[in-house]
Amino acid sequence: FRQGTDATYFCEIYNAQRGRDGKTRLESATRLFRDGVEIFRGTPRAVEPPPDLRRPVVASGMLQFLGNMTPGSYILQLTVTDRLAKRHSSVTQTIDFEVVHK
Repeated sequence: FRQGTDATYFCEIYNAQRGRDGKTRLESATRLFRDGVEIFRGTPRAVEPPPDLRRPVVASGMLQFLGNMTPGSYILQLTVTDRLAKRHSSVTQTIDFEVVHK
């Protein structure tokens, strides 16, 4: 990604537990690392279930601060927590990316 651009990310969440109302209770949180050091930690936020319960649940977000980031390699970590699950309630996925000069 070039400095000054925005990056959108998303992931589909499978096998989320549903309450009696058919809705999920999921939270997502992001962390950003550079050279193994955490440089950003997002506040956990609710993942809204789709209106059509047959569709997958999607967690998404946007990195809007690439213009302030030093060029180099980064890792974005997304953790989703299922508040209704009894076991293995959190799952984490990472992706690496690079910020380059404008």
